Amino acid sequence: MSGKIFLSYRRDDSRWPTLSLYNLLAQSFPRERLFMDVEGYIKPGDDFVEVLETQVSACEVMVVVIGAQWLSLEKDGRPRIHAPRDFVHIEIATALRRKIRVIPALVDGAHMPDESELPEPLQALARRQAIRLSHERFAADGQGLVKALQEVLGGVPQPPPAVIDPALKVRPGSGEGFRDVAAPWCPEMVVVQAGSFTMGSPDSEEGRWSDEGPQVKVTIAKPFTVGRFAITRGEFSAFINETRHDMSGGAYVWSGKEWKHDAKKSWRDPGFAQDDSHPVVCVNWDDAKAYAKWLSQKTGKEYRLLSEAEWEYACRAGTQTPFWWGSSILAEQANYNGNDTYGGGKKGEFRQKTVPVKSFQPNPWGLYQVHGNVWEWCEDCWNENHHNAPSDGSPRTTGDCSRRVLRGGSWDSDPAYLRSAIRNTLPADSRDSNGGFRLART
Repeated sequence: MSGKIFLSYRRDDSRWPTLSLYNLLAQSFPRERLFMDVEGYIKPGDDFVEVLETQVSACEVMVVVIGAQWLSLEKDGRPRIHAPRDFVHIEIATALRRKIRVIPALVDGAHMPDESELPEPLQALARRQAIRLSHERFAADGQGLVKALQEVLGGVPQPPPAVIDPALKVRPGSGEGFRDVAAPWCPEMVVVQAGSFTMGSPDSEEGRWSDEGPQVKVTIAKPFTVGRFAITRGEFSAFINETRHDMSGGAYVWSGKEWKHDAKKSWRDPGFAQDDSHPVVCVNWDDAKAYAKWLSQKTGKEYRLLSEAEWEYACRAGTQTPFWWGSSILAEQANYNGNDTYGGGKKGEFRQKTVPVKSFQPNPWGLYQVHGNVWEWCEDCWNENHHNAPSDGSPRTTGDCSRRVLRGGSWDSDPAYLRSAIRNTLPADSRDSNGGFRLART
């Protein structure tokens, strides 16, 4: 089989359906035969028209992913698709001009464009037979596209060779990252080493609450993997786009004076600007569990929430100070309410919103922002203290299970609420603009 398959899409229209399609195709075609601009393949100084035409010309088939806004997105008062120097315009025009087979793929309920809706160089696209990829039958519909591509490219491609789980090549505690599959929507993980630690805070720790005791020795018997970052808005968007998980009901947001429920707010609009690199917020415990279940089904691996003992163990990374870096905190180290101080630190910036997950320095085991930015849901039912807490790091499944544990503090927290030992609780169905989650993998 020769030639590549070029996936043409518009990032602010169909990015995540295209990522899902890419990974579905990668189950049948070698990845080197698939071309998709994920991170940006046009380098500074490149002639972008020349680069696009070269990449398209190297392909035998182009799949044009058309979402609900594909035609309507505008720039400078006119549809982008009509602009001759628009990337998508160039890609499709080049394919049609060079007689490359073009297959429209309709997602998000999009309709097939009419010739009258397209600029002259693209009007032939309207005469191409399309395939529809529905959310409810994405995998089955995608297999129809796979068969069509196999026929076009000649013969049935050999499945890609088995790949050794990258986790097996990563030294526990090294901070090296890996993904289970080569997919942008799969969170990057690190391997946390086995070991023992003391969970909770000593009586002498500044800002200590009684629920942080008594201190308990916990032994984590085997290495396990933890998300390098909190789950991002972009990663969560892939889940919503594919499953249509119900996120209705509003969220609690900060009005500037108080936390108040707003029926119009959600993970898409938490009350401040975010992009795909920010942690998803306004998600409750059930949403986090649903995402973990979906990811497990997609990858064949067991993704889950951390127990609060695992969370504190990974956060501390071998330390026993209030923060992994020491006993004081500065706004240059984490995202919190910098109007307050802790441990002799000075006042600093209060950003009043989330920041991208890859901000500040990671802890010694490679985890970012275990202190601040967003509270992170854990698996455990709420208990008032650490009495009778499991010594093996497993979650507590008894107590008040209508409420769950959160760890880490957030963008609006006083610095004392970012300590490694701090515990918080909310009803499991509560969605707040300062709350997200991080995953583990067994």
